[in-house]
Amino acid sequence: MRAFGFGATFLLSFFLSACEEKVDHAPTEREEQLIKASASLLVLHERFGPTTAPDSIRLYHHQLDSILSSHGLTREEFRREFEGLLDSPERLKALLLEISTILQKGVDRK
Repeated sequence: MRAFGFGATFLLSFFLSACEEKVDHAPTEREEQLIKASASLLVLHERFGPTTAPDSIRLYHHQLDSILSSHGLTREEFRREFEGLLDSPERLKALLLEISTILQKGVDRK
């Protein structure tokens, strides 16, 4: 799991280094939930890895829905929230920085 954290951090750092502008946008409460959910989902994805076993897929989807629900989101809301950020590179960059920070520290299980 540490390798994933370092890999994800590297990719986020690479992406963020391409943007030279200073980011000083504090995340909204909704964005905070999105940040925490995203970090948890990245860890879940790494833990499961590629699988085609039906039981593993069902368990993965169950845990995915559980993580999103614990952050007050559905799959559709999560997708829609991130799609909305694509129109705002500054906001997206701020959120990616926060996700990177969480992954570096280790994800809180909530």
